[in-house]
Amino acid sequence: MECQPEACKKPTLAIVTLATALKDIIETANAIQDAFSKRPQNYRNAQKLAISMLETLEELQEIYTENKAVIDGKKHLQRSIDNLLREIKSVHEQCTRLIPPEAEKKRDRFKIAFYSFWNRKKVEQLIYTLNEDVNACLSKFSALSIVRTETQVVEIHQTMALSHAQSEARTIEIHDTLRTAIGDGRSYRHAHGSAGTAQLFLFNESSSMPMTWVPDSIPTHLLATSYLRRELGRIDISLMSNKLRHWLHDHPDSLDVPHTTWSLASVPVSDAVTQQDAIVLVIHLQSLMREDPSESWMHSVHFTLAKLIVKLTTLRMTQETLLINNQLVDFWRDITRHHRSKAFVAHFVTVLTQFAKKLSDLEDQHRACFIAAEAIQVNQSLLQENDGDMQSKMRCMESLAFNMLIQANWESDRNRAIHLIEDVNKILETAFGHDDEDLPGCHFLELSHREWPQLNNSDNATVLPIPSISDDYLYSYASILFSVAEIQLAHHKKTESHKSAKTALQILNHLRAKYHNSNRIQRKFMQILIHLSNQDMRPRNTDAENQEFTEKSTAVLWELAKTNPQRYVLRLTDALWIQREVLLGLGRRDESQKRYLEMVNLGRLAAMPPHFDIKIPSKIEGFYYYKIALYHYNTNNFTDAVFAAQNAASQYSAVLELSLSDLGHCRRQRIRALTLLCKSLTAAGQYDLAVSEGFKTLDFVSKSNLYSSESNTLEFSENILQTVMGVLATKISWDPNVHPPEDINARIQRLSRSKEAKSQRKLAWASIFYAYLLQRNGMVEKALLYCHELCDNWSQKFGDSFNASGRIDILCYSGRHPEAMELSEKVVADVRQREPLPDNHVEGALNSFSIHCSIQLMNHAPQAALETAKEALLLCQRMKSEKELLLNCFLDLSDAYADIGNVDDAITCLDEAESMIHDTPFSLEMQKYAFRIFPLRRSTLLFAKGFYENSAALIQKVVDIDRKNAETNENALKELMDTLLYSGIVFCTSGRHEDGLATAKELFALREELEATSPVHARLIATEFDNLVRRGWWKPVRDAKEKLTCGHQDIHKIR
Repeated sequence: MECQPEACKKPTLAIVTLATALKDIIETANAIQDAFSKRPQNYRNAQKLAISMLETLEELQEIYTENKAVIDGKKHLQRSIDNLLREIKSVHEQCTRLIPPEAEKKRDRFKIAFYSFWNRKKVEQLIYTLNEDVNACLSKFSALSIVRTETQVVEIHQTMALSHAQSEARTIEIHDTLRTAIGDGRSYRHAHGSAGTAQLFLFNESSSMPMTWVPDSIPTHLLATSYLRRELGRIDISLMSNKLRHWLHDHPDSLDVPHTTWSLASVPVSDAVTQQDAIVLVIHLQSLMREDPSESWMHSVHFTLAKLIVKLTTLRMTQETLLINNQLVDFWRDITRHHRSKAFVAHFVTVLTQFAKKLSDLEDQHRACFIAAEAIQVNQSLLQENDGDMQSKMRCMESLAFNMLIQANWESDRNRAIHLIEDVNKILETAFGHDDEDLPGCHFLELSHREWPQLNNSDNATVLPIPSISDDYLYSYASILFSVAEIQLAHHKKTESHKSAKTALQILNHLRAKYHNSNRIQRKFMQILIHLSNQDMRPRNTDAENQEFTEKSTAVLWELAKTNPQRYVLRLTDALWIQREVLLGLGRRDESQKRYLEMVNLGRLAAMPPHFDIKIPSKIEGFYYYKIALYHYNTNNFTDAVFAAQNAASQYSAVLELSLSDLGHCRRQRIRALTLLCKSLTAAGQYDLAVSEGFKTLDFVSKSNLYSSESNTLEFSENILQTVMGVLATKISWDPNVHPPEDINARIQRLSRSKEAKSQRKLAWASIFYAYLLQRNGMVEKALLYCHELCDNWSQKFGDSFNASGRIDILCYSGRHPEAMELSEKVVADVRQREPLPDNHVEGALNSFSIHCSIQLMNHAPQAALETAKEALLLCQRMKSEKELLLNCFLDLSDAYADIGNVDDAITCLDEAESMIHDTPFSLEMQKYAFRIFPLRRSTLLFAKGFYENSAALIQKVVDIDRKNAETNENALKELMDTLLYSGIVFCTSGRHEDGLATAKELFALREELEATSPVHARLIATEFDNLVRRGWWKPVRDAKEKLTCGHQDIHKIR
């Protein structure tokens, strides 16, 4: 160790004594060196804390003095501030006790060093504790400062009614007091966190970010100071608007007012009071413009209103935003009415388009379509007056396309929506000079960013499709194509959507190479990548493309989130979720788990634990918990899914109560969270709670105004009703007194009044669930009558093709198999006539083939069923359908082969289907189905091959599964009885006669109980038994039963 020079020359007595007392001189020297290195850090921290406490105490005393009347009038505030004063004094005293007296003598300096070494752990622990105490104290201090500043803003607003001199003097006084309280200085901007995702989160006092969205690593006193500075900005703006209002009143003719309004619009705005002041100022300007409509005045009014719209949108002040948008539209409508110049009309079209887009984003579909129609009408008149100016024409075409997209997005008639999309594509072809099919081969897309400018300026520019096309219009073209892709996907035109998105992606790839720092291009690029990565687009990409799209979208979002975490954190978690799904589909489970953990860690930073009484509910937290709930639900962890879904719903409820965000969006998110909660409760076996929450959610949906969107309300109601009906019909002991059948049927009928065919199809299944409810509660005859009425009503109202699968299901349930066969043949014949099928019809066609195959097997036509299954498999492979549809095709084909006695081919098809389950992620319902169906089918096939012991081992698993399901689901009783009938024969054939006897007794007991409680239901199951034993795959079972001598399978002899 290196000793200090003075200590080496003249060693003190204390050093000699210490060296003699200790055994190891080297260890002692190292310890002293460590003490000297520790002393500055520990004591500097303690000193800093003490100074900070003194400053905080002084600030708090000033607050108390200035607001004595307010605080003394409220006892809880008085108690809080007294406790805070006591805690701060205590912290300061602890800080001072840590600091030994400073001395110039070397011996005293050595004592300090020794003290630091000997107590260094205690000192470090105290420093940590004090930091915690400081944060706790200043959290309360921040809460009190909110009360203080809000009181001052109210005072400022009240002074507006005073005279100019009085109000200005009072405002300046309050302004100066606040500035003195927090001190002058530069704005804080802190980067937080040691590494990784924590570095994303930046805090700035000009931000509107809620106080909860800050990592724990930021000292709370810095947050309090920044928050106070933000409040100072509010005072600044109020003071400015007050000055401007009086100044405008005293100097109405001054030409400097436009420049003054620029200043007002440029200042950060963070409260509604200031917005109202600015609106009043704009009204003054508008009144002056009626007298003198000069361009400078027009520019001032437009700029002020446009800036206010941006700020109000950022603050999620929806109603105020729409109010200002309306004012801006009315303003330009008046201008164009009196001054019909092309420039003014073009600007009016731009304002209308922006307003229509805003209304569309808020899902106010009626007003959005109305404003878009007005924009289209004005645009068409402007195109007719065009004098050949290419730039003006392209602007008009771009605006026309955007407004037609808005109409198509909200068009409930699918054919009309598709027609609008085709019109948009024609407009794009006209505006850009070529069809989008030729776009990938166009020269300008193949050039590098270095080659493009030279080519455009060269003599060869004529080879381009559009010689004068600019990058701005290319970006607009890509944006419109992406919007077209979204609407095409919404209307199930998946191939067309994929093509449009890929074209837009190619354009943006070029623009990114040229403008790699453009956030606008990066955002659109990221949106298109996420679109191409969703579950409907992934089958149309290669595995390499899917991986590339998700990696690029995540990388872009990470970069964007570093500059604006509040805006991009939700999209980033969504992108990580999609990347996890893609990796899971590729079989890379470890990497997919890493992406999930990244999403969880990112969400934990955004969704912080409560910070005392300054906790602000956050929709970010709601979204985070919703995603966590979805993950747990998909991974069968239902208990955690319930907990996370409850947290998500609670967050959105709190946001709605406090009106902290866009109410329509939060209502929809809360409904989604509640729907997921119902499903999670059902899967977790908490059926009563699931039903209770489901009906509460239905009531909430019926009372919510989802921006007058009937389709939204219906969609949410249908999903929840279907979940609740499924639980009532299959899971719990239904009490008609709690949930009367008439009430449930009334809900179905109310929703059935919708004119949308999609809603009618969904609600048809709700009607079937209602029939199950009746049947399950002993009202089987009433259920059958209800089913007959349903079939007749659907045929008369919607035709034979409406809800064919549901009607076939009802006919089979009613025992009307010939009618079901006839209807199924009609449906399949209709499918064959419509080939080649569009993408959105393939799934329905395959389901029709599957149903037809099942009914043919049920009606003992296995050869015909085999041909139907082969036809369905060829269609599925030709259309590259989803894996789940392909799996069903293989299962149907295996069934058909088994019924005609071709066991080897049946096993081959079953192996193919089972391999898909292991290699591909499927839905939870399909996984549960596969967990039962594969051992059952393999058991029957192995039995037919003579492997009786292997067959018995597999069927034992199925019996256990069916017994468990029948405990909570009476509709699973039929499956259990079928399995018991088959398993008894298998057990006896394999030599397990005791198990065969027990199985036969169990089956007989179930039959007797069912005949006593529900004879009609028992008769229907007996009919199903007769059909089952006449199936082709049952022949080996029947032959084996005839060879048995134990008599255990003669059910009528066992008493």
